[in-house]
Amino acid sequence: TGAIYEAWGTLGFERGALGLPTSGEIQEPLWIKQNFQHGTLNFDRETGAVTRVIDGVPLELPRPDQSPVQLERFTPISNQA
Repeated sequence: TGAIYEAWGTLGFERGALGLPTSGEIQEPLWIKQNFQHGTLNFDRETGAVTRVIDGVPLELPRPDQSPVQLERFTPISNQA
């Protein structure tokens, strides 16, 4: 799906953690998955979420329509004399 391709792109395509695809999209009743050299991307048909699985550890990726979670916020130090 386009969602799997977009997720693979945000992860760095073939230079990212997943590497190159090793299969086409595999259609399941509730999800679509695609295998890569180092993991899998799963698209949930009901929620539209894409989950990355590497070494058996799933991680749901942010959707393109959602803004990413800001993990840290800081104010730069200004050089005031």
